[in-house]
Amino acid sequence: MLKNFIHHFIVGLGALGYLLAVPVLLYQYLGLMNDWPYLFLSIVHDSAGDWWLDVNWQAPALWIAVGFIILAAATHAFIRRNDTRGYREAEVQSAPGF
Repeated sequence: MLKNFIHHFIVGLGALGYLLAVPVLLYQYLGLMNDWPYLFLSIVHDSAGDWWLDVNWQAPALWIAVGFIILAAATHAFIRRNDTRGYREAEVQSAPGF
């Protein structure tokens, strides 16, 4: 059961991280242009005048987003911990030529 929990946790962590990265980063980029609160990205300029994105690793918004993803993945893994079904072939098969 622990092996199953860990499997579902890792799969859920990857899927939720992938899906939730888009709205979080979109908020960060729009927030940089509009001075919105709760940003963990900032723009820094070097001596040549080029700009770079800097991540503030101590920003609460970053750790809240990461914590939410971990909590959601753990909840998913807890619910699916008894699911031992392996890979299954689809019941509906495509017609030849597709």
